[in-house]
Amino acid sequence: MNLQQLRYAVEVAKTGSITAAAKNLYMGQPNLSKSIRELEAELGITLFERTARGVAPTKNGEDFLGYARSIIAQMESLETMFGSHTETGTQLSVCAPRASYVAQAFSRYLGAEGRAPLQVQYRETSCRRYQRRRLRHRQSGRRALAGGACGHAGQPPAGKRALR
Repeated sequence: MNLQQLRYAVEVAKTGSITAAAKNLYMGQPNLSKSIRELEAELGITLFERTARGVAPTKNGEDFLGYARSIIAQMESLETMFGSHTETGTQLSVCAPRASYVAQAFSRYLGAEGRAPLQVQYRETSCRRYQRRRLRHRQSGRRALAGGACGHAGQPPAGKRALR
């Protein structure tokens, strides 16, 4: 279980729909569904009851979501309190397709010793959605986003927080 999965579960509960949550999270619905199923398997409980009209948290899901919201709020507080006091170094923004091998390779890179301080923003998404966002970004007259991982990476959407 990781913080990103907690955020996924909270967003699914907020929207009542895996499809709507996936759109809000800039990722594909199958990938979000898979992540939620993996979380449920790891926990050994069913978090959401799936119906034709969407999803609703189970009793265990409600309990889990209460803790998840608390953990996310505490992490955001820590980032707010100590984020501006961290060492400044190179900033790296990565947008990659959701795939375990990509995340694992990136984690190994971040865990390497002897590297200068690095502020990282990592976002998982589908390349097509990012291409559409990049095109809208250019058309609005703002500075173009840089290319990178999966050929389309760059700055994450406004409001996304940096991982430290």
